[in-house]
Amino acid sequence: MKKSEVESFWDAFAKEYETIQQESRFPIAMHLYEFLIEQQILPCKSFLDMAGGTGRYMEIFQQAVADYDLVDLSSAMLAIAKTKILSDRVNLIHQEQSQFLEKQNKVYDIVFAAMTPSIQTKNDFFSLLSHGRKWGLFLRLVSQEDSLFSPFEEKVDEPNPLNEYRTYLDEEKVTYQTKVFSFSSTETVKSDFFQAYFQDEWPQELLEARLHQLFDAKKEARNEQSVRYELLLVPLDQENQFN
Repeated sequence: MKKSEVESFWDAFAKEYETIQQESRFPIAMHLYEFLIEQQILPCKSFLDMAGGTGRYMEIFQQAVADYDLVDLSSAMLAIAKTKILSDRVNLIHQEQSQFLEKQNKVYDIVFAAMTPSIQTKNDFFSLLSHGRKWGLFLRLVSQEDSLFSPFEEKVDEPNPLNEYRTYLDEEKVTYQTKVFSFSSTETVKSDFFQAYFQDEWPQELLEARLHQLFDAKKEARNEQSVRYELLLVPLDQENQFN
């Protein structure tokens, strides 16, 4: 079967994507795992990791799951995820997400998605939830900024799909909860890198003025970074709540 353009894109991007994940300073996967353990959401018997990519969350979560299915449409992503499997409890499924949900009758204790390309409509959202028995978990990076670059970059208001999901749930009077994970870190940025980054965007006079403002004749400056993730928790068994 011929690959789709989307699959070809993710296949080509897989190695770079994994490098970006590995170089991230923000340990969201471990913090999320610890939270789910604390709330007794994990361990569980069965877990669906939808659009699980290179296994960023599977790598940690698998130790607390008896039957772990990771679905992704990219064979290159799954090849990287395969290197992180620790036991035969993990099953990698190469399939487009909407096709998987349409054909799969299996129900899982937990359905989890950190990326949701297949959710385009309210029906798509509830189709994924229909494969869950206890919890539906949806994680998104909702903001990221830093002190050196963000003030000068064009603000792009990207929609947070979790807001749309909350609207769907409110319309159907389904309860949910939200957990926020915030991280911060500091890195050192060289003035040469900053100059090269904005070289083609600013006139030379403006570039020199901002270099003086931020670096004050020094070769390096501190860059304060912050990110915020939101986790949407949908208790499919209404007895489930988190503290």
